[in-house]
Amino acid sequence: MDKFSKGLLIGVIISIFLSMQVYGYSSREITMAKRAAKYDAYRLLIEHVNGFQLDSEGNFFVSDIISQSLAIRTEFKNVLIKGAKVVRYRDLGNGLYAADVKITLQKIKIWLESVYNHRLPKEERLKINFKGLEAYPEVITATGYGAIPGTPGEEKFKAYRAAVLDAYNNLAETVLGLHISSETSVRDLALDVDSLHTELSKWFKGAKITSVSWGTDNECKVKAEVTLREIIAKLKNLHRHRGLFGHKDYRWEDIKLYTKDTVVSAEGEGFPTQHVEESERFPSVTKGEPTGQIGGKKWVIEEKPVVR
Repeated sequence: MDKFSKGLLIGVIISIFLSMQVYGYSSREITMAKRAAKYDAYRLLIEHVNGFQLDSEGNFFVSDIISQSLAIRTEFKNVLIKGAKVVRYRDLGNGLYAADVKITLQKIKIWLESVYNHRLPKEERLKINFKGLEAYPEVITATGYGAIPGTPGEEKFKAYRAAVLDAYNNLAETVLGLHISSETSVRDLALDVDSLHTELSKWFKGAKITSVSWGTDNECKVKAEVTLREIIAKLKNLHRHRGLFGHKDYRWEDIKLYTKDTVVSAEGEGFPTQHVEESERFPSVTKGEPTGQIGGKKWVIEEKPVVR
């Protein structure tokens, strides 16, 4: 091997070494952060599909089927995790990684119809025509994030999660302010505004995050959105099945008369120092191996086999 070839080989080896070690990140740390991002994407995908409208009238959502039993709920999670594919991983720098995943709507629909037809007793079956699923795209996507503990990426990671929760809260406030008549808002019709806000915030965990950006101090801004069609359907659902608006009938479609928007959106802002509740923390990547931190605590997740 001549001197030029040797020099080139040494240069390649040094480049590889530096790409792995310049920030003190080992290949294992990078791999685990990517896996954390993948499982976070799975979590978001599950929450997103959980909020899908099933029937064209807006009476039922995916959550109404999977809430029938713990076994069905577990199987639902496993079906999405096993059926989803990782499109790509992205290195966002400073120890922060992103994972983009996707699953076809057809896979979800086949499973839902199978559970409905074969797993639910006839007397417990809901009158669902599954026409509501036709309004969703053929491919459902989600993006998750994972960070190496103790890096600037982890600070961005914390700020992102806080920003998402803030966006969910702001979405709920926006919906409460929608008008059903010139003088009456959704808030005015609620028997218990706090309970309605809680239900909406819970449902908005499946809202689509359409933009994410970080500032110079690792503060994060996100934008979340949900269609007006889905909001009207959810209000109908909460009215009929949760009793949050009493027994009087309301024309929820009249909301369309008082807003020109077909999509309702809200922004959220978060900072690395913000506290995030334990129940809202990111999942990790593998059983028994602490691979990431948030709020100073390590987190793990258990992988469960698919229920067939």
